[in-house]
Amino acid sequence: ALISTASPIMTEQGITSEFITIVISIMGIFNGIGRLIFSAISDKLRNRANIYKVILLISIVVSIITVMLADTITIPITLIVISACYGAGFSCLPSLLSDIFGMDNVSKIHGITLTAWGFAGLVGNQISGLIYSICSSYLPIFIVITVLYVIALVLSLLLVKKS
Repeated sequence: ALISTASPIMTEQGITSEFITIVISIMGIFNGIGRLIFSAISDKLRNRANIYKVILLISIVVSIITVMLADTITIPITLIVISACYGAGFSCLPSLLSDIFGMDNVSKIHGITLTAWGFAGLVGNQISGLIYSICSSYLPIFIVITVLYVIALVLSLLLVKKS
């Protein structure tokens, strides 16, 4: 919902196209950095599901800051951080699935999970478009996304694997 609309969000805030290009490039770099750093951290954790709680907390904090400030500084920073968290979530998925479902089932479950991930990407895009068509602004997307992050965090805290 955010990554696909990063350019229009920043354009709406009056950010120049040159700076938007730089931010989008940095988002791609941070997506890769997020994959490397968070997966390395995840490998050190006893419970790999905890990395998702960290990712969600980071996403919630930067989204709330953006909802409160919504300026030309916080929006690009939030988009960069969210991009890093997106990459982190993607890279940590196989090891998490292995922990939960076992190595023998990773390929089956990973395929299903990636299908859901792709579906979420399509739905997120549609949600952004719907919010823009209703509000004539992209800023309410940050409110909706924050609520979704909070729901995801609550679910991750409630749904715990029994040992």
